[in-house]
Amino acid sequence: MQDVESVDLQYQRVRSSGTASQSNSTAYQFQGRSGQAFEFAMPPGICAWLYTKDNTLLARNPELDLEVLPQDGSYLLQVSAEEKQVDFELKMAIEPFDQSDYPMAECGDRKPNDPAVYPVKFYPVNIPYMGDNLAQAQSLFCRDAYRKRSESRTGYTVQVASFLDREKAVAFSRFLSSIFDAVVISEPTVLKVP
Repeated sequence: MQDVESVDLQYQRVRSSGTASQSNSTAYQFQGRSGQAFEFAMPPGICAWLYTKDNTLLARNPELDLEVLPQDGSYLLQVSAEEKQVDFELKMAIEPFDQSDYPMAECGDRKPNDPAVYPVKFYPVNIPYMGDNLAQAQSLFCRDAYRKRSESRTGYTVQVASFLDREKAVAFSRFLSSIFDAVVISEPTVLKVP
């Protein structure tokens, strides 16, 4: 194995491209937690293997489409070509939110205590206020979800959570999309003081 690239998959999807051959593989190292789902997409002609930090083989393609990580720690995704040399583009992600952790009494980030970090932006994750969406959001995900005026002020929406990091809000919106349609991240709310 020639190249090992460290990638940060927390709260973001990563695309990487390169050239693989049978004699020259590329590897991606990332951190994960037990129960997180690892998503991986690759083009035809590529072989891939997923290993734990102690070199235990977890999966190899084609079973690598969605793998639940068994432990906390470092993982290695090794990539090579089935034949000769292949240019590739990979897409990788870890879904940081695990359904087994929910419902929670409170979701999202808390206001920072340190006055020096202000102003801060909170990115709200909302679903439509219709049917039993509020009751479902509270019973399945976040008991502190609430109804609020929509940005257009013409109706209501359900704010399920709010995050200081936009990527974390995006990841949470993907997580909610397994149950709800039209999950959106609204314009951030700026807090100037604690």
